[in-house]
Amino acid sequence: MTTYTILSWIGSGLQILGAASLAGRFLTPRASYAVMFPGSLLWLSLSIHTNDWALAAMQASFTIINAVGLIAWRTS
Repeated sequence: MTTYTILSWIGSGLQILGAASLAGRFLTPRASYAVMFPGSLLWLSLSIHTNDWALAAMQASFTIINAVGLIAWRTS
């Protein structure tokens, strides 16, 4: 298994776990965004490294959304 494959699965897992915890209210919104944020950063890095600009644009958007979520829910 390549490093890219391992990192991509880690990024996917973080994104899925964060989204599921937010939707299912298993964690606070802030904690859910805190789980998703590194996943989106990881995917953003991987997509830039592989010159996949459509994926990079999507992950840049998710990274910003997760950062806004962290800031908006800073008191929870």
